[in-house]
Amino acid sequence: STSGSNGWYKSMTLRANVTDNGSGVSSVKYCVTTSNTCTPNQNATISNGNVNVPLGNNSKAQKACIRVTDKAGRESNVICSTAYKVDTTNPSASFSTTNATTGSNGWYKSLSIVTTVSDNGSGVSSVKYCTTTGSSCTPNTNASISSNKFTVSLGSNANAQKVCVNVTDKAGRTSGTKCSSSYKVDTTNPNVGSISIASSSSGSNGWYKSLALKATLSDSHSGVASAKYCITTGSSCTPNTGATVKNNSITMNLVSNGSAQRACVQTTDKAGRVSSTKCSGTYKVDTNNPTISSVSATTSNNTITVKVSGGSDSHSGIQKYEYSKNGSSWVSSTSTSYTFSGLSDGTYTVYARAVDKSGRVGSSKNTKITVSTGPKMKRVSSFIKSSQIQELNSNTFVYFNGGQNYNDRGHPITNNGYVEAAVVKVSSTGTVTKGNLLKIYDGYGAPILDGYE
Repeated sequence: STSGSNGWYKSMTLRANVTDNGSGVSSVKYCVTTSNTCTPNQNATISNGNVNVPLGNNSKAQKACIRVTDKAGRESNVICSTAYKVDTTNPSASFSTTNATTGSNGWYKSLSIVTTVSDNGSGVSSVKYCTTTGSSCTPNTNASISSNKFTVSLGSNANAQKVCVNVTDKAGRTSGTKCSSSYKVDTTNPNVGSISIASSSSGSNGWYKSLALKATLSDSHSGVASAKYCITTGSSCTPNTGATVKNNSITMNLVSNGSAQRACVQTTDKAGRVSSTKCSGTYKVDTNNPTISSVSATTSNNTITVKVSGGSDSHSGIQKYEYSKNGSSWVSSTSTSYTFSGLSDGTYTVYARAVDKSGRVGSSKNTKITVSTGPKMKRVSSFIKSSQIQELNSNTFVYFNGGQNYNDRGHPITNNGYVEAAVVKVSSTGTVTKGNLLKIYDGYGAPILDGYE
């Protein structure tokens, strides 16, 4: 026999010694029963006066009963042994799954492994188990058996897992380590970590000229699979725009908007689990330059007034306009017009452009305008005799070389402050050509010519 536990034997063979003092033993029959007795009906082999009867596996105590027949045909009474509990087979285990929620890419969002244990002899006494990402492990955790079953819920793991068990029956026999199939399980949602500025160009008044945000993603089990985002001027939004995931992060560019914006992000892991939506802080972004449609200019005396039309910026809004003449430094004004004063005669190119509240500067537009504030004088190269001058309104004046004002008579000034004269041009041969009728102003104590080229 091989002793087991709890009064059980792992194996047992009973031996009966048979004798007959007369004719001698002819034959022996036996039977095995879990009752008090039985009718022997199986032939036994006699060896050296002994008969061996093996007890097989049974969940109940067994005994062997024999009857001996001698050569004269006499039979003994049925004689039975003591009862013994014998379990000759090891317990077993089988596996199935329950509470399985299928994910993506061969992953499960949740999964439990059910282990069913059995023993046809003494019955299951205890079970130990372990979980592993390897090929096997040594069971060391006691399982709680109910109806010959117990359930192990697999937790999150970056690798496929299995359950291994070792079943012990009441006779002390063990199943040996038995393992289930492997399963990839991720029971934890991924996470959106920080959302911070990846790159930016700072503007003015709390605005950015450009801004990109970076969201950090994580999933320590199945791993990050994808991410979506949305941009809103509200408190939140539903991410619906796919993003490229690189090194477990995504980058989002904020576009122009008249209001502060934020980005909201959601990520999905390879098991199909989805994170909660996380939103960034708010940022004011204007990526577009302001525009103007046209520039016009007017002149009066020695000034030029520049006027801007069609100034537009639909995001941060126009903060000011800038003006320049002939490429000089820009001057700023919140008005759509600006006057340059104290100008000399000449032709000017004047420029204007808009600047928005983010500090963006729009393209300039320009126009040309001529300032004419005083006389235009013509020098002649020779002395002009009075006989060569054609008078007009009794007054004729010329301005000649040497800076002298020549006249052949007085020069009365009208109430308007000027006299009229015809300017003449004298050639080197003495030819006199009369010019246009001009107004002559008293600018330096004596009349001079105005407006003549």
